[in-house]
Amino acid sequence: PVGDDLSKIVTILSSNLLLWIPLSLLLYVLALLFSPSRIRAVDIFATNLFAMLPTIVILGVLSVPSKWLGGLGDVYKRQGYNLIVILLSVSMAWSMVWGCFAYLVSANMKGWRGISIFVICYVFVSVVNQLLIAYSK
Repeated sequence: PVGDDLSKIVTILSSNLLLWIPLSLLLYVLALLFSPSRIRAVDIFATNLFAMLPTIVILGVLSVPSKWLGGLGDVYKRQGYNLIVILLSVSMAWSMVWGCFAYLVSANMKGWRGISIFVICYVFVSVVNQLLIAYSK
């Protein structure tokens, strides 16, 4: 059981690293190209990691009760899974909004240009990650 919990923690952290590192790198390069100011890599990387914390924490916290759902009845299991999906959706939306605002500040961008860059990069990196995971199996 302790090995299972450790395995889940490693999986959560590694999957978030697969999103954080390429996303931050891509955002940094585009900030260098499109920002009117001098950009520091540490600002982009740190604010993106900090923005992902709600999702990382929620995934970690919810990994414990998710294994308890298997022993419950069908009605409670369905309600438990629905609650987990709602909490994960809220934390992911929160992380994206927080990450976008953090990017706008750390890249010194205003308006739709910065928002568009962030959203396009986030979607691109997420899709590439999912494709890599799917084809690596």
